[in-house]
Amino acid sequence: MVELNIEGRIIKAVLKEAQFHPVSEVLLHADFMAYTDDKAIKFEIPVKIQGSSPGIAKGGKLEFKTRKLKVKGLAKTLPDYVVVDITNLDLGKSFKVGELTSQGFEILTSPNVSIVTIGIPRALRGKKGE
Repeated sequence: MVELNIEGRIIKAVLKEAQFHPVSEVLLHADFMAYTDDKAIKFEIPVKIQGSSPGIAKGGKLEFKTRKLKVKGLAKTLPDYVVVDITNLDLGKSFKVGELTSQGFEILTSPNVSIVTIGIPRALRGKKGE
């Protein structure tokens, strides 16, 4: 959240999107969305992974399926990111949006959408039948 000063007028806004130069990583363009304290906004917030998965320890690969979630709420109650704990994910298991809890905001992304999956490598798939 930022406050923009446009010719002396203060506007509360959130950064909606930013574009960077592919080589120098200099900010080229930024889109802001104005908000008021009493009206809910729809926004996309990033997902942050936390914890160590037993599936990864067994040789599995962490596969991101969804990196951002659509949410709705007051700007002051929206978090900077949503934490996904992968501590209990074993080989072939997924963490879905429906497993998340939210306080002060509503998650609009379908509860059936997978956020992360622990993929089973080809080398381990052949050992399953042994």
